[in-house]
Amino acid sequence: MVSLFRRDGTRNSDFEVTDGSTSVFGDNIAGLNGNDTIYAHGGNDTVSGGDDNDVIFDLATAFVGSGNDQIFGDAGNDTIHGGEGSDTLDGGTGTDLVTYQSSTAGVNVSLSRTTAQFGGHAAGDIIRNVENLTGSAFSDTLTGNGVANVMNGLGGNDVMAGLGGNDVLSGSTGHDTMDGGDGSDRVDGGSNNDSLLGGIGFDTLIGSSGTDTLRGGADADLLDGGTESDQLFGDAGADRLFGGSGNDTMDGGSENDEVQGGDDNDQLRGGAGNDFVDGGNGNDTVFADTGIDTLRGGFGTDTVDFAGLSQRFQIFGSFNTIDMAAGTFGSTRFTGFETVSGTSNADAISGDTFANTLNGANGSDRIAGREGNDTLSGGDGNDTMDGGSGIDSLRGGTGNDVLTGGTGLDADRLFGEVGADRLSGEGGADLLDGGSENDTLSGGSENDTLSGGTQDDLLSGDDGNDVLNGDAGADVLIGGNGTDTMNGGTENDRLEGGAEADLMRGGTGDDTVIGGSGADVMTGEAGADDFVFVSTADSVNVPGGFDRIADFAVGIDDIDLSLIDANSAIAGDQAFSFVQFGSGAGTVRSFVQNGTTFIEAHTDADNIADVVISLNGSLTLTSADFVF
Repeated sequence: MVSLFRRDGTRNSDFEVTDGSTSVFGDNIAGLNGNDTIYAHGGNDTVSGGDDNDVIFDLATAFVGSGNDQIFGDAGNDTIHGGEGSDTLDGGTGTDLVTYQSSTAGVNVSLSRTTAQFGGHAAGDIIRNVENLTGSAFSDTLTGNGVANVMNGLGGNDVMAGLGGNDVLSGSTGHDTMDGGDGSDRVDGGSNNDSLLGGIGFDTLIGSSGTDTLRGGADADLLDGGTESDQLFGDAGADRLFGGSGNDTMDGGSENDEVQGGDDNDQLRGGAGNDFVDGGNGNDTVFADTGIDTLRGGFGTDTVDFAGLSQRFQIFGSFNTIDMAAGTFGSTRFTGFETVSGTSNADAISGDTFANTLNGANGSDRIAGREGNDTLSGGDGNDTMDGGSGIDSLRGGTGNDVLTGGTGLDADRLFGEVGADRLSGEGGADLLDGGSENDTLSGGSENDTLSGGTQDDLLSGDDGNDVLNGDAGADVLIGGNGTDTMNGGTENDRLEGGAEADLMRGGTGDDTVIGGSGADVMTGEAGADDFVFVSTADSVNVPGGFDRIADFAVGIDDIDLSLIDANSAIAGDQAFSFVQFGSGAGTVRSFVQNGTTFIEAHTDADNIADVVISLNGSLTLTSADFVF
């Protein structure tokens, strides 16, 4: 047995005792005073560090053999390197560290455990009076005690719990799960994807690199996501959340929180309480919640979503009023957003002078785009939308909606979608699509394109040279002023040409085609079609003034002259009669000239036809082809 004691304490010398012969079964080493470095090596050793700050190595794996050592740090802040063997490690007084950084496997160590530890070099160890702990390069389970602990997981996927005290936990590399426990803790996940929990106390959670999940717990915490896409939850307490870079998801939780998005595209929610939320850079979505909140979109194309709020402020009747120009919604103040989504109730949403995207969500909403090129969406409910000035896009969603393109000579796009909708383009060359159900479309001024969609629709081109498409359903198409193109689509449609020369196609079904004034070209297409002339002004006898029927089917289609008074010299409404020859008042005849069939109708005795209609092809007509 060899015993070494450094007694003078004046020299900072280190002592190393090795197993010199087979008859030596263990060493007793006492460091006494001074900052000592002691190597126990193989054998069953008893090491006492003495006073001051010592570093003690249990190097059983470095030499032949292993031992069950007893290591006492005594006074001072000691570092004890646990090697192989079932060791007793006692830090003594001071703030002491046990490290298993040399372990060849993961360890399971709890500083509050009074029995043997598990795994790797920690297997069988008894640890007493130690405050700090370092794991191995492998996956460890490290648990603190009731005092302030500093723990480092090093490599591997570690599980760490601080328990009581103000702890510092570092995950280093690996996918770590870390819980600060009670006390005001600092928890740093390090690299890779970590899960951090603050627990009770004023905690600081740092995700560093990796896709991390941070949850603050009770009290006022600071959460920093670091790089990559993280999830941050403040939970209880007045918390401060910073997303950093990456597409982060953040929720302040209860009480008055500060939520900062940072870079990239984040989703942020203040939670309950009076919160401050700033999206920062990127295209962010900020979800409004209860409380007197201040919401900022920051840079990028940002969205503020009020879907989580159900209160009604009773402004403008029963509508929640969301005003982008004023930046107000009840007690909430918001600025720097390009997109607004309303609540599940009836909202009154108005944009500002910039290009806005306004979504009504659920409820029967009133949405006004105002200036700028806006995108409006009604969502569910019976919505009323006005694009205002600018080139706007409006979508009614489900429900019976009213859509208006707004002022200005701009090209708006209106889509009724599901429901019996009313669409009005007003100024500009607009595109209107009714969608499903029975819709009413009005083009307004300029050259518009109208499509009825499914079901039975009413389309009015109004002013301008319009294109009207009835699509499916039994539709009514009214060209209005301008040179219009009308396509009835499927089923039995009614087409009315209006004031100028129109191009009219009935489509499939038994259609009614009314050219109106102007030299119209009418095509019935499939089905038994009725070509109706309301007055002598519909197809006048002047060069280029009469109508042409492009595909009249003898014995199937008919020409209806019943609304014209056949004899102006006789009181009442007289009917025409079909004749082979002659031109007296009240007569109708047909003849073929140069491969074209002409119809002449006379309403007086001047022998000059008052109505002239041309039909493509050489046709033989009879009275059965007319309605008088």
